[in-house]
Amino acid sequence: MGEFSTFECLAVVVKGVVPTMLLIVYHPPKLRKGFIDEFAELVSKISKDIFGDFNIHINTEQFLNVLDTFKFTWHVTGPTH
Repeated sequence: MGEFSTFECLAVVVKGVVPTMLLIVYHPPKLRKGFIDEFAELVSKISKDIFGDFNIHINTEQFLNVLDTFKFTWHVTGPTH
């Protein structure tokens, strides 16, 4: 998956008729320089769902651009804290 210094992640493959990879991401509350670039690198390597605690304001344009580039949909509609 790669080495990332701005967040932690865990990938699990659930075997079955259709193997499914679950990716869990944790990004600490303070936005670290390079997070957006590292996150983009990660999502370029996968094609399914990402679950996580991003600790980032969703209206951050760079973050939304990464989601849009890789055709991800943000399903959270309100504060989670």
